[in-house]
Amino acid sequence: LDIAASLYRANGSLLQTFNPADLTSASFSINLDAGTYFLGIDGVGAGNPFASSPTGYTDYGSLGQYMVSGSVQQVTEIIAPPPTPPPVTPPPGTLVIQSTGILTTSESGGRASFQLSLSRAPLQDVIVTLASTNPGEGVPLTSRFVFTAGDWATPQTVTIEGMDDGAVDGTVNYAITLSTSSSDPGFDQIQSTPVALQNLDNDVAASPTLFIASAGALKLAQNYITPPSVSGSLADISGSDDRRMAISEGTIALKRNQTGSDLNAYQWTFDNLIDARSLLFEGFRTANSVLDNFSIQFSTNNGKRWTTAFTVSNSTESLFSHDLGSSVNGTVLVRAIDTNSNSNSRDGNTLYVDQLVFSSASSATGSKGKAPEADPIIGSALGSGACCDPAPVGWMENPPGTLVDVAPHDLQTASSMVLLPGSTNNGPFTETTDPLSVWHAGPTGLI
Repeated sequence: LDIAASLYRANGSLLQTFNPADLTSASFSINLDAGTYFLGIDGVGAGNPFASSPTGYTDYGSLGQYMVSGSVQQVTEIIAPPPTPPPVTPPPGTLVIQSTGILTTSESGGRASFQLSLSRAPLQDVIVTLASTNPGEGVPLTSRFVFTAGDWATPQTVTIEGMDDGAVDGTVNYAITLSTSSSDPGFDQIQSTPVALQNLDNDVAASPTLFIASAGALKLAQNYITPPSVSGSLADISGSDDRRMAISEGTIALKRNQTGSDLNAYQWTFDNLIDARSLLFEGFRTANSVLDNFSIQFSTNNGKRWTTAFTVSNSTESLFSHDLGSSVNGTVLVRAIDTNSNSNSRDGNTLYVDQLVFSSASSATGSKGKAPEADPIIGSALGSGACCDPAPVGWMENPPGTLVDVAPHDLQTASSMVLLPGSTNNGPFTETTDPLSVWHAGPTGLI
C-alpha cells in the first residue's frame, strides 16, 4: 500500500495533502487552530508501469493494510493582564462658523459679517486670529477674538469691510483665514476652512481716446484701365456703427493683353496723434476664390517705411487691434493696398471699412462691444495667436509686421490722385512709392 494522506477542515475543505514520492508511508506535523478535522487515506500509484522502460505501479495495485497514529500537543493559554486605560483626552475642538454662501463687500465701504463660536467648552482660553488673503480688497475690523469656558457657545460677530484699491479690476474674490492658539490641545493650532468673500469694484475705466483720420485719398501709382472707386466719407470710419467706406479695386493691364484687379493704394492721414497705443480696424472684404486680400499698413515717417498691421482676408465683419508697442505722436499715414494683382485676380474685390482709428489704449473694443479678433494671416497683436480662415500669403505681400524701406530709385510723383469727399487737400500730392508699387504692373510692365 502506497499511502496518500489528506487533512480536511470540519466543513470538508482540503487543508493539505501529504504524499512523499519516495515513501509508501505518509506523515506530517502541522500547527492547527482549535476545532474538528478529518483525516483521509488513499492508495495511490507511483511512476509509469506502461512506459517503454516501465517504473513503479498503478493506483489499482496499491492495496494493503495501514495503521494511523498521532498525538496532539496541548498549548497552555497565557492570560495577559488587562491593559492600563489611557489617560482621558478631551475630544478635538472645532470653530463653528455661521455664514451663508459667498459674502459680499464693496470698494465703497460695504461690509459683510458672520458668526463665530466653539464646538465645546475649552479647558483653557482659545485665541482666534483672523487675516485677509487680500488686504487690498477687504479686512476684518477685529482680527483677534478670545473664547473662554464660560462664553464658548455665545457667537461673536466678525465684520469684514471692503477696501477701495483705486483700480478697475471688477469683482475680486478673497477670503478670511482663521487660526487658533490655546493650552487646550484640542483647540491649539486649528486651521479652519477660510470664509469666502467677494469685493465689488466701484472704479470705472476711462474711455480710450480715439484718433480719427483727417484726410484720405486714392494714391494711384500706376496707370489704370478702370481706376479704383470709393464711396463713403471719413465720418463713416470714425466709429463702429455699420456706416462703411467702400474701396473697390480698379483694372490694370498685364503682360500678353491680360488684365487684373488691383488697389495701389488708398491712403489716410492721421495728424493729431497723442500717445497713441494701438491701431483698430473693423471691416471685411468681398468673398473671392483666389488669394486676393487687402493689406493695412502704417508709416510714421511720411511713407518712407511701412509696417503691415493687418491682412484682411475675412469676408464677414471683424474687429482687429494692432498694438504699436510704444506710444506714437504726431502724423501717421495708413494705407490699404492689394496683395495680389496678377491675372488670376479679376474679381474686382471691395474692401469695406466700418472703423479705422488709432486708440490711446493698448487694446480696445469698438462701441459695439466686440472683442478684437486675431488677424487671419498674422495673428493678433493681443497675443491670442488664433487663426481663423487662414490663407497663404500672396506672392507680392510684405512679411507681416516688417518694415519696408523705399529705395532711392522708387521715389517718384504719383501719376494721379483722387480725393475722397470730405477730405482735405493742402497742396500737391507727392508720394514715395514702395516696393509693392514696383511689382504692380503698368500697361507694359512685368509681373
